[in-house]
Amino acid sequence: MPGRVIQGLRGSRLGAVLNEDELHVLAAHGRFERREAREPIVAADGCDERMFVLQDGAVELGVSMWSEGGHCGGDANFMLDRPGEPFGWARWVRPDRIAVMARAVEGVTLLALDIEHLDNSAVLLKVSQRMVQLLYARLQEGGVCPPDVQGLLRWQQPLHA
Repeated sequence: MPGRVIQGLRGSRLGAVLNEDELHVLAAHGRFERREAREPIVAADGCDERMFVLQDGAVELGVSMWSEGGHCGGDANFMLDRPGEPFGWARWVRPDRIAVMARAVEGVTLLALDIEHLDNSAVLLKVSQRMVQLLYARLQEGGVCPPDVQGLLRWQQPLHA
């Protein structure tokens, strides 16, 4: 199974930023899951801090954002149907500012990553940076681009473009 998990990561937008040793570290926290059509994957309550990498099928992703003063925000929906698409940002977003939900559109196979047990800080930092970049790109794509993404995250370090 670890070899299959590594293969699933290697072909992903997340794995693209990791070297071979880092892939092995992250793969130790992964397993495959199957979800049926219309089954929830991530609830908007932000309680599930796992990350997922789509292996096959299609996932509907919904992102809602609120900002103080109402200068930006709104809702955006995305269809993830390309293998290798990572999603699941509860670990990095403030639940009072961003909510993400995901559900299977059809039967899907997912690589689920339990990163809360990842004790390698260098790998966690790389994964964190990549996931925050991908979230920001989704917010931009959906027209829900925040002027200050830093205020929407549970991120302890300044973000540099």
